[in-house]
Amino acid sequence: MKSRLVLLGVAAVLALALTAPAVGASNIVSSSAVSAKTTAEKALAKAKKANQRAKAAQTSADAAQASADAAQATADSALTAANSKFGTLTSNDGAASPANQSDKVAIADCPGTTEATGGGYTLTGGDNAAYVQLNFPYGTEAWYVDAQDNTTVDSNWSVTAWVNCIS
Repeated sequence: MKSRLVLLGVAAVLALALTAPAVGASNIVSSSAVSAKTTAEKALAKAKKANQRAKAAQTSADAAQASADAAQATADSALTAANSKFGTLTSNDGAASPANQSDKVAIADCPGTTEATGGGYTLTGGDNAAYVQLNFPYGTEAWYVDAQDNTTVDSNWSVTAWVNCIS
């Protein structure tokens, strides 16, 4: 009998809680549900805006990638066209000078009818044993280097000229 009375009391409380809004009274259950629904609707609206921004950013990124791909294709095409206008590029070393403490000249020649497109030198020996005074093309088919001994450093050194040639 006690359990029936308890059950009847719980049912009465629930009935009053659910019917209270109908008669103008406040209901904690319904006001919590309304608050939760409002919060969920606001969160959904923010998520939709974020999704729209993400889609716009992806569209922009896709366009940038397409532009970069097109630029790379143009650069590759230009490189192919430039390479087709030139012959074979080779690099030749001249003979190494003797390793001593004298001033030296080194020349590297292009083979056959090839022409010099650039050049340089390799200086070996003790640190600061020598310095290069001249380094330039020698006509159209060679590279010239003039190196001088640094008399304040007592060390043997040598110089080798090199040249890039194109056919």
